[in-house]
Amino acid sequence: MVKIRAPGVWRWFCSLALSAFLTCACCVSTSQEAPEFHRFIHTGSQNVSTSSWMYDLRDAVYSHSLEDITLPGTHDSGAFALADVLSPYPDSSDLDLTLLLEIAKVYHLSDVYAIARKWSLAQTGNFYDQLRGGIRFLDLRCYFNGSEWVTGHTLLGTPVRELLRQVAAFLEESSGEVVVIQATDRSARAPSADIGALAQIVTDELGHIVIPTSSSWKQPIGDLVSQDQRVLFTFDNSSFFEAFGTVAWPDSAVFEGRYTDQDRLQSMLDANRAHILAEGGRGKLDLVYYTLTPRGRDIVDAIVYHNATQSLLDLASVANAQLPTFAASNRNMMLGNALLVDRFMQSDVVDIAVRFAARRCHDNASVRARRPDGQDCRSWWLAGSCKDKSITTQCALTCGIC
Repeated sequence: MVKIRAPGVWRWFCSLALSAFLTCACCVSTSQEAPEFHRFIHTGSQNVSTSSWMYDLRDAVYSHSLEDITLPGTHDSGAFALADVLSPYPDSSDLDLTLLLEIAKVYHLSDVYAIARKWSLAQTGNFYDQLRGGIRFLDLRCYFNGSEWVTGHTLLGTPVRELLRQVAAFLEESSGEVVVIQATDRSARAPSADIGALAQIVTDELGHIVIPTSSSWKQPIGDLVSQDQRVLFTFDNSSFFEAFGTVAWPDSAVFEGRYTDQDRLQSMLDANRAHILAEGGRGKLDLVYYTLTPRGRDIVDAIVYHNATQSLLDLASVANAQLPTFAASNRNMMLGNALLVDRFMQSDVVDIAVRFAARRCHDNASVRARRPDGQDCRSWWLAGSCKDKSITTQCALTCGIC
C-alpha cells in the first residue's frame, strides 16, 4: 500500500473538500451496478438461499464452530458509496493524495475526486445487500469526520450507525445466521475522535445480539444461534478498548492473517497459496485476502494507455475471474476462515464458501494447524503420507477423501 507523504497537503485539501460537501447534498457517488443480491446456490443436494445459507445447511454447519468453516467476506465492505470528502486522517490503506494531485496536474485532470473514487470504490451494495447476497464477514473501517463516525476508503462514506442498523435488520429477518464484523479505527490520530460515541453506536444497534466477551465465540454455531449471540464484533484500537465493555472483542485475540498487498495477479495468487499452506488452525480465525491493491503505476497506466483496468472494481474483476480456478486447485485446503474479496457480486466467493460448508469435510482440530515438528495434516500431505489410513482418518480434508 502507498503511504501518505504529505499530511499537511492532505488536511488543506480536505478542508476545501469539506466546505464543498457541506454546500452540496448530492455529492455521494456509488457503484453504478444494480445487481440482484439474493439468489439460490445449488450444492448438489439442495438449493440454498444466500440470505439463509447457514440455516439451510444447519445439519452440516451448526455442529461446528467458526474455526471449521470459511465465511465469504468483503474487503473494504463500506466502500460502496463515497462522498467528495477526503479522510482528514488517512492511513496506509488510503490512496496517496500527493500522488493524485501530481497525476491530475500532469494530465490536466480537474476532478481529483473522480480519480480517487475510481480507485477507492470496492463494493457494489450496502451491508444489507451484502448479507442478503451471502456475505458473513464484514470489514468495517471507521473514520471520524469531525461530528460522526462513517466508513470510508480515501473518501468518506456512509454513517456507521446506518450500516450496523442494516446488519441488525438482516439478522432480524434471517434468524439462523451468524455474522463477523472486524471494525478498525482509521482515525486513531484524530485528537477529537470520540471512541465512546462509536462504542455507543455498536451497543445501541447490535448490543442485543453480539457474542459478549463474557461468552465464547468458539462455541458451535448452532449454540450461538440458539442463544441469539449472532454477531462477533471486534475492534482493533486497544487504547480505547474499555469503552466497548463486553460488546467488542480484541481484534488480535480473534484474527490472524496478513494482507497480501499485491497489484499483480500471479503474485497475489502465490502469496495466498503460501499462506494457506502455512497458516490457520491455531485457535484464531484465519483471514485470506483475495484482493489486488492498486499502485500509482496502475492509475497512470489507466489514464495514459487507457488500459482495460480503469478502476479498483476493474482490478477486482481480474482477480475474481481466477477465483474458481484458485479454489479448485486448493480444494483440499481451507481457504481461511474468512475469504475476502472486492466486488463480491462479480465473484464466486459465496458459492465457494457455501459449497465447502455443504461438503462436511474437516481435518481433526488437533492436527489441522501447521506445526514445526511436521506432525500435521499439511506436512503429511506434502510428504505423500496420505496413503496411511491413520493419517487419512485424521486429515479427511487435506488428504482429499471427502
